[in-house]
Amino acid sequence: MVERRNNLSRGGYVMDIEKFLIELRKSHQQGAFTDYVKEHWHEAGAICEEHGVKLDDVNMMVADAKDDTDFALVKNNVIEELES
Repeated sequence: MVERRNNLSRGGYVMDIEKFLIELRKSHQQGAFTDYVKEHWHEAGAICEEHGVKLDDVNMMVADAKDDTDFALVKNNVIEELES
């Protein structure tokens, strides 16, 4: 099994992207952004942009995840893309 960092940095700031994705999913389930997502939205967007990924696309993939298995695939794919 490959160990993942899940922490991405930008400008000296380190963000746990896995936590952000999990909180983003919770936000969709609750119908409102969690405080964590609100606090880190712009940072996550900047990190995504640096890797050629649009946060709006990530947001839609998370929202469209049908179940835990589907979400796990989305989460793993996003993390792999951002770590490459």
